[in-house]
Amino acid sequence: MSLSISKISKEKNNIFIILNSIIISLVPICYMVGNSFLNLNITLILVSGIFLYFKGFRIKLNFIDKAIVFLFFFYYFQFNLEYN
Repeated sequence: MSLSISKISKEKNNIFIILNSIIISLVPICYMVGNSFLNLNITLILVSGIFLYFKGFRIKLNFIDKAIVFLFFFYYFQFNLEYN
């Protein structure tokens, strides 16, 4: 049974997506363990996200997704400007 190249690359992308999900789910545990583990976890999330991005895994954002991200950053910067 032979596998095509696209199927193999999809399986590799699925492995990285599962690994990224596991890393993200470990964030609350890293808060309890300490700051260095939290920094390591965030670094792993960024590296795996960049790797997946260059491998061709893209997320299509709908209008509601873009609105949520915009409002998050708007309130984040509004809060920082107000208290600094």
